[in-house]
Amino acid sequence: MKDPLQAKLRTKDPLQTKLRTKNPLQAKLRTKNPLQAKLRTRDPLQAKLRTRDPLQVKLRTKDRLQVKLRTKDPLQAKLRTKNPLQAKLRTKDPLQAKPRTRDPRQAKLRMKDPRQARLIMKDPLQVKLRTRDPLQVKLRTRDPLQVKLRTRDPLQAKLRTRDPLQVKLRTRDPLQVKLRTRDPLQVKLRTKDPLQAKLRTKDPLQAKLRTKNPLQAKLRTKNPLQAKLRMKDPRQARLIMKDPRQARLIMKDPLQVK
Repeated sequence: MKDPLQAKLRTKDPLQTKLRTKNPLQAKLRTKNPLQAKLRTRDPLQAKLRTRDPLQVKLRTKDRLQVKLRTKDPLQAKLRTKNPLQAKLRTKDPLQAKPRTRDPRQAKLRMKDPRQARLIMKDPLQVKLRTRDPLQVKLRTRDPLQVKLRTRDPLQAKLRTRDPLQVKLRTRDPLQVKLRTRDPLQVKLRTKDPLQAKLRTKDPLQAKLRTKNPLQAKLRTKNPLQAKLRMKDPRQARLIMKDPRQARLIMKDPLQVK
């Protein structure tokens, strides 16, 4: 067959070598992908995955930091590890339990006040994270989308971010306060909800759209197909006839307007 999903697929892709299937998700996948080795499933998300992925069940790995990791998720089971920073960590969540550690910088880290925990993480996304829970104190991080994020929750405090769609977004919720953004369709969008406030936009079909709801208010627009069109052409301005034979004549074609 010509359809690669309906015949024996002979491919040079090293991730799908000797893929004998009509659909990669519906047959025994023989692959060189180290994260899907010996994947015997119709769907990788719905069957017992025998894999090198450290987050999956029955992990057979040479990683000395995760030897004998018997868990589906290291945050949800007893973590048995040789990591000297997490030795004998008996917890369902390493951010919420009393860690017993060999690190002299973290010895006897049983602080009740997260402001005094001074947990120095090796995660590059949580460098100098002085907290057990990254959502509860001042987060100093290298994540380019959360630079200088000083908040307990990114949706509940002043968000300083490099996301080009949310530049200088000072809000608890992006949909509830003044949004300063580089999105060309939402420039200078000062609204609690884009559908419920004065929309100032560069969209040529919604220019100068002053409405609480675009579908429920007088539309001031450059779109010639819209109702109650206020045209710049004096021959087409306010074409709402008082003559009952021509009442409310709103033309769809601007070339047919008298």
